[in-house]
Amino acid sequence: MGEIKPLSMNQDNQELALVKILKNCPLCDSENNQHVKTEKCEFPTNAHPEVTAFNNVWIHLLECQDCSFAFTQEIPSAPTFFHHRYDNKNFDPKHEVESDRKHVIFDEIFNLLKKEGKESGHYLDVGSFAGKLLKYASDRGFECRGVELNPKLAHYTKEILGIDVINGKIQDVELPQNEFDVITIIDVLEHLEGPKVIL
Repeated sequence: MGEIKPLSMNQDNQELALVKILKNCPLCDSENNQHVKTEKCEFPTNAHPEVTAFNNVWIHLLECQDCSFAFTQEIPSAPTFFHHRYDNKNFDPKHEVESDRKHVIFDEIFNLLKKEGKESGHYLDVGSFAGKLLKYASDRGFECRGVELNPKLAHYTKEILGIDVINGKIQDVELPQNEFDVITIIDVLEHLEGPKVIL
């Protein structure tokens, strides 16, 4: 589906930021993809070396013209990259939860749910991060639960926000069948080489 390629090297010419370059849409396998946006990675210098290897690396967001799925063309090849991504001293989960970031997206999601008649019930957020969306849903009357890969973020949501979060990968955790009325997966699928497995 893609080739492994180094995007940055150290002074000794050792490959640092190894990524898989996706040529086809990871959801429908289409080659008909259009460039949407390019961003340069900037991480704190005290972050894990797997993360800081991506400093000053340009990442491209593409959108499939056949199924409308948007995805990052470069996927970090280290399996622990996203685990380490938010494990640094400069990242404060409280700041993330209290910021106004993403409220426009959340409003859009809950307006869609309202149109579908889903204004309460059991809610699962996959890749729940610091619990911001779970808190938003809880404040609107949903009974919430999350799954989060990063232990620091899962702990914050569970202990500080008081919302149940399982620390782990969604494909590895045990969840009851047919329990949830709503399941959201925000800011997760576009970073995966195989989003169909998660879906």
